[in-house]
Amino acid sequence: GMHFQASLLLAVVTLLFGSGSAQTGDARSSRFPVSVHDIVAALPGDVDHMDVARASRIWRKGVIRTYIAGNTPPTPEVVAEGLLHNETWAYYPDDKPRRSMYAGDTRAGLVPFLAHAHFGDTYSWLLYMDDDTVFFPPALLHLLRDFDPAIPYFITDHLWYANGTGPATHPHPQAPRCLPCHFDEALYARRRRSFPAPRGCPCTPQLLCAAAPRVFNAHCDIPRHPANTFSMHGGAGAVLSAGLLRAVGLDFMEACSLSLQSTGGDAFISICLWQAGYFVTDPGLSVFMEGVHAFDPGPEDRLGAMRLLAAYIDGHREGADRHWVTTCDEACERQLGAMVSLHIRSRSFAALDDAASFIKAITTLYEASMGVDVYAAARVAAAAAAVAAQKLPDVGTAAAAANGTGTGAAAGGSESAESLEDQAHRLAMDKTKAGAQAAEEIVVSETGHDAAAGDGVVAAAGEREQTEPSKPGVGVVVLRELSPGNPETLLIRRAKAPNKGDWCFPGGSLELGETLVQCAVRETLEETGLRLRCRLPQAEHGQPDARHPPLSPDLAYPSSFIAGDAITYDDAGALAFHYAIVNVAGVPENPEAAVVPGDDAADARWFPVTDLRGLKDLVPTCDFVAEEAVRRFAIR
Repeated sequence: GMHFQASLLLAVVTLLFGSGSAQTGDARSSRFPVSVHDIVAALPGDVDHMDVARASRIWRKGVIRTYIAGNTPPTPEVVAEGLLHNETWAYYPDDKPRRSMYAGDTRAGLVPFLAHAHFGDTYSWLLYMDDDTVFFPPALLHLLRDFDPAIPYFITDHLWYANGTGPATHPHPQAPRCLPCHFDEALYARRRRSFPAPRGCPCTPQLLCAAAPRVFNAHCDIPRHPANTFSMHGGAGAVLSAGLLRAVGLDFMEACSLSLQSTGGDAFISICLWQAGYFVTDPGLSVFMEGVHAFDPGPEDRLGAMRLLAAYIDGHREGADRHWVTTCDEACERQLGAMVSLHIRSRSFAALDDAASFIKAITTLYEASMGVDVYAAARVAAAAAAVAAQKLPDVGTAAAAANGTGTGAAAGGSESAESLEDQAHRLAMDKTKAGAQAAEEIVVSETGHDAAAGDGVVAAAGEREQTEPSKPGVGVVVLRELSPGNPETLLIRRAKAPNKGDWCFPGGSLELGETLVQCAVRETLEETGLRLRCRLPQAEHGQPDARHPPLSPDLAYPSSFIAGDAITYDDAGALAFHYAIVNVAGVPENPEAAVVPGDDAADARWFPVTDLRGLKDLVPTCDFVAEEAVRRFAIR
């Protein structure tokens, strides 16, 4: 039979830290529970880099609220498009004259504080990055779960620094920074520190100056360009706590930044936070383990990260069909377990389209490697709320920000805030898409593979285009294994749009008040005539716990395991279908019972999972989803 495999990421983290430490043990030992709902993102934008910023949606997936400050006032179309992806597009002017390498560096340094002014006290952690930075949420959540977001934290381990023996480099192992107070140094008793990092909650200039008196002058000033360079690296990114953004105001940061001349936005934010009394806290690994960095492995190493991920996949494949040259050794697994972010360095590509494609590729490879789903519950809850409310989120704040209101925003739009809000609402509610784009946009699922109304998607009844907000749906991956080592999955041929005539999983829309398990059982029976095994665990009152059943490795009852989006546009650019899909795995009560197609199914058949990759008319990603279900569950 098939062996259930636990999360690969958890295995890697256990390798790194051990299974029982307070810092990185099991999620149940988390001192400060954190989910993607608690995280927002902030990044500087540029009218020439909009496609790169859009590409980062693949890892944000519409769940992480994102604030993008651009160098031109966003159009109503851009504001409306952003709403569909949980984004706020705003405006902050370029520097004239420039006081650093790029005209947008003040905007880059201020964007976390502009975002905080927008979001207020509605989050715990803010991701600070360039538009070509990729974050890996599973590793990020592991990192944050022992940090108190109320403490002013500026978290990264990737810093620019020159120690007097040569030019500034990054990430520099001897760059001064603090260790978190909760860090367990006993795990590294035999390792030497690269720098005498003090513990700090929060990290302050005074702590660092006392720990390294030869680095800083008698006044404890931060070393500055051109004599030295000492700052976080913007492309590698950082995580800022809500406590830090409450402690340091936008007005202070703007006045400080506008008074500086330095190398870039990352230098502006580093110098000004130092002046405010705070500096960088290293998660801890890089202080003791040379070459291991949570925030970007190193300069120009994006291909190295891709090789690590490919090797990790190879090392965990079963059977003799490995197709990568090498496997992931212990050093490889240490880096992957630690990797929270990766800088794509879009300027090193010949074309920005290539950089956007690389963002999608590295995210896809990470998700295929680590096999961790941190979005499913959040996406379904958001979709259900949208259906219940029958409306899109209010865009008043986004429109006001886009029109240039608020500290530091320059006037530039000819339309009033009210007019812009009205236009954005109309465009969003009409489901129109900004600009001239392809007839169909693929929104990548939690597997990281393109999904065109796939992943077990079933359309609304009839041939009509969808006119209401996004719907939560269920795709049912029905499995059986009549002979050992030959798993099969049940597919239906779609009788209705979307994907009419194609093979995909049974499934359909989640009805109001219906659980995922109930929907999976109902849709499978309606479309194939098969009854799923559904031996739900007993709740405290003795009745089946149908509302919140735990994962069932042996599929004694259907279990959700992966989620994604399916969005389709028509030839005019209007949204035709939008489903937030949760895939649910299950096995039939009688694996040999006759299959009878019905409802939305024109046909229904069993297919060997190993044959799906070559199956004609298969909805994209169904092969990958079926393989993942077989990998995760014992199906006999």
